[in-house]
Amino acid sequence: MTTIPDTAGEVAAMQAYLNRSAGMLFRFASYWLIATLLLQANTYAIPSPFFVALSIGLLGLTVSSAKVGQLGLAILMVMAIVPSNTLANLIN
Repeated sequence: MTTIPDTAGEVAAMQAYLNRSAGMLFRFASYWLIATLLLQANTYAIPSPFFVALSIGLLGLTVSSAKVGQLGLAILMVMAIVPSNTLANLIN
C-alpha cells in the first residue's frame, strides 16, 4: 500500500518564500519609483538618473542593504529640496 506524502510543510514553506519574495519586489519597486521621482525634481546635473534610481531600487531587495537604500533616498530628498545654487552659496 502506498502512502501519500505529507506536503503541507512544503506548501507552507513555498508560501512563506513567495510572501518574502513579494515583499522584496514591492520594496524594490517602491524604492525605484521614489528615487525616480526625486531625481526628476532635483536641479543637480546627474549624468544617468535611471541607473541611480535602479541601483537604489536594487538596494531595496535585501533587508541588510535596504538601510543603505533609505540613506540614498534621504540624500535624494535633500537634493530635491535644496537647489544646487543654494548649496554652492553655502559652500563658498
